Amino acid sequence: MNTRLPASPHGLRARTQPTTPRLASLLEAVDAALALETETAPPRLLADEVVALFAAVNRIHAMALTRLARVDANGVAALESGSSTASWLRHHTGLPSGQASDLVRTARELRASLTATESALENGEITVHHARTIARTARLVQDQVRPESAGAAVAEVEKVMLEVGRAVDAGSLTGFATRVRQVVDPDGALTDSNRAHERRWLSTSTTLEGMVSIDGLLDAEAGAVLLTALASAATPLGPDDRRSAGQRRADALVDVCSYALDTGQPSTSAGVRPHLLVTTPLVAITGRTNENTCPAEVAEVAWTGPLTDEAVRRLACDAEVTRVVLDPSSQPLDVGRSTRTVPAHLRQALIVRDGGCVAEGCDRPAAWTEAHHVVHWAEGGRTALDNLVLLCRTHHRKVHDAGWEFTFIGSAWRLVPPGYERLRYPAPESPLPDPGANPRSDEVGNPGSGSAEQQLPGAGEDP
Repeated sequence: MNTRLPASPHGLRARTQPTTPRLASLLEAVDAALALETETAPPRLLADEVVALFAAVNRIHAMALTRLARVDANGVAALESGSSTASWLRHHTGLPSGQASDLVRTARELRASLTATESALENGEITVHHARTIARTARLVQDQVRPESAGAAVAEVEKVMLEVGRAVDAGSLTGFATRVRQVVDPDGALTDSNRAHERRWLSTSTTLEGMVSIDGLLDAEAGAVLLTALASAATPLGPDDRRSAGQRRADALVDVCSYALDTGQPSTSAGVRPHLLVTTPLVAITGRTNENTCPAEVAEVAWTGPLTDEAVRRLACDAEVTRVVLDPSSQPLDVGRSTRTVPAHLRQALIVRDGGCVAEGCDRPAAWTEAHHVVHWAEGGRTALDNLVLLCRTHHRKVHDAGWEFTFIGSAWRLVPPGYERLRYPAPESPLPDPGANPRSDEVGNPGSGSAEQQLPGAGEDP
């Protein structure tokens, strides 16, 4: 193996450090702290110093961003080098291009409207990563609301995110910002969700040693399914279980696959739903608000966080639903029993009628499908054969997230892409029943009959 390294490129010049008389005392204090002994100091003392030093770093970041905002506002970079402030910062500090640009945008936001965030950073209460997340979220809010209400909206978002940021790490605040995005820009959140789904992939290959390499990327919903399946099977078997976390996850994946193969039911999951624990306000399913619903609430799935409203509606098509009544402080007051949106006997009838996914050209069998309400039960659609079809998960997503529609072909519903020429086929002889019509006697008590509120079991009631 050749261990010779390439020579340094010609023309490299080390970055110079400017003279800063006003910061002389700060730099002297840093030099003094660097001279302190660490090898013989008590570890507990060093632990406290670690926390204090990181708080000091945050305060120094605040000072740097305050000055950076003034540098940017006065066009220093353009006057000195004819470049942008981000390029100037990258050149003089060695920061990556993306991080330099983000810091410039953050400095602008702190100077313009996020004075409380700037103060919290100066006091060491949050990190610069918190500040960057708050600034990005504030820009999003400002772009999505009317100009006359932008100031109040940004102030409210800053207040809430600062309250959260003071208590959680920067990564958790980023997750909370996703919830804010869901509320402020639901269409954009749905677009991002669909883009993430399109980026999914899974690769398997055999190594020279005969092992199997697995790599891939899943969207939040699919990732939640995988993590939920692995969680129960990846727990340590006892105090003598010396497997690493990665080894336990690998064994759990094999156990889940082996169980599916051993039982001969590799896809019965679609018949026993839900696999995911989704917590959602009713408004996410119905799309309707009233005095008892808070539009700032968003649906969340265990493991991966917020879900779009369309994803919730898709999952709710064929699931077990439990109504939980909360008090004003979001504490549960009462919990009803779970009820299935599509009972087992109706699913069996669907299997006999549809055989599998009804989308044109799709050969997915019934075991790989989910029951879909053509008119969603939250909109008054009945849970009855004439309002239900079987769809594989791919085509179910296309209906809810990509605008695919149903048309009546022959004597059954078929799924077609947006803009499909439906005039080629005769209109259905029996159109879907009026959502407001009274259900048939054999449908009384089925979820999906009547309004969304009537379909869910009341707190403490049987479905």
